[in-house]
Amino acid sequence: TPYHTRYFQLKLVLSTDFPSKPPRGYFLTKIYHPNVDPTTGAICVNTLKKDWTPTTSLSHVLTVIRCLMIVPFPESSLNDEA
Repeated sequence: TPYHTRYFQLKLVLSTDFPSKPPRGYFLTKIYHPNVDPTTGAICVNTLKKDWTPTTSLSHVLTVIRCLMIVPFPESSLNDEA
């Protein structure tokens, strides 16, 4: 992928309801990707939405985001141009 030699800064925001509610994920580094909002950097992935369970680990969340860089998920696109 074009991302394999790059480093990106992420931010995970944990609410006071965590782990009952999922964290919100953002790229702080600008990235052109279908699952990343080009304005806010918000990450759209099912693990942080409908597939979230309180037993999901932050390690798993980071792994899913890493995999998203390899295989985008156009069904939950935030950037239709990417």
